[in-house]
Amino acid sequence: MAASPVNPLHVLLLFGMAYGACAVASPLLCHWIGFGETLRDRELVNGTLWSLILAALVATLRPLRESVSTWFRTPVSPVRFVDVAIAALLITTFTLGVHRILVVMPMVHSNAEYYDFWRIASAYAPATYADYAVIALVTLVVAPPHEEVVFRGIVLNSIRASRSLFLAIAASSLLFGAMHGRSVLATAFAGLILAFVYLRYGSLWPAILVHSLANVLVFPTGIAQFTQLKTRAQAQSYEGWFFEFLFAALFIPLALAFWRRFRPT
Repeated sequence: MAASPVNPLHVLLLFGMAYGACAVASPLLCHWIGFGETLRDRELVNGTLWSLILAALVATLRPLRESVSTWFRTPVSPVRFVDVAIAALLITTFTLGVHRILVVMPMVHSNAEYYDFWRIASAYAPATYADYAVIALVTLVVAPPHEEVVFRGIVLNSIRASRSLFLAIAASSLLFGAMHGRSVLATAFAGLILAFVYLRYGSLWPAILVHSLANVLVFPTGIAQFTQLKTRAQAQSYEGWFFEFLFAALFIPLALAFWRRFRPT
């Protein structure tokens, strides 16, 4: 925890303003440099800009600057690959299984227009090596470190310093979900798992590792294609959601295994 904790309301206000500034500046920057023709390009510019804003805030504000060594200290216990894998797989099975069965499938069945809203497609658009490079940069290099610093390092610890641990975990997870738009529920659950990982090891390094691995697992061209690629007719039938049901079934034993390893003591 930071040696000089800041007021949680000040943190939320500060990062709300920073996020708003980033949302306004990002499209202007894309237009100015002639970049951002695709969604992934825009995400790269937005993520990079947000990382720069975050770095400036941490460098400027003394309480945050003093906390950096605490956030990135050596984990208090050895990081085992099996624990990292279970955490990442739990996030993946919830995102591709439970969330899609409980939220996406009912919406698509009730209104066919949600097929496009959830970006379901019968086939992916052709991608180049440059596209894959941008995806890798966004999901592995840009997003995990700055998101873990903001939501686990700053928000969770700021609330934890003056409120209960339960409220700190819940609020940081919900805010993490809210920052990801339509996938708020799935991302909030991911935030919950990442909070437990951070608290277990007392360091952001394992949380960043789990975050990156989970992002790899839900790559559109990875196992996510088994849930994301379906025709409109398949999306209207239960048979078309076979892999979602399979991932949802795998979620239960993974959740039990995760709780045995990461429950607070």
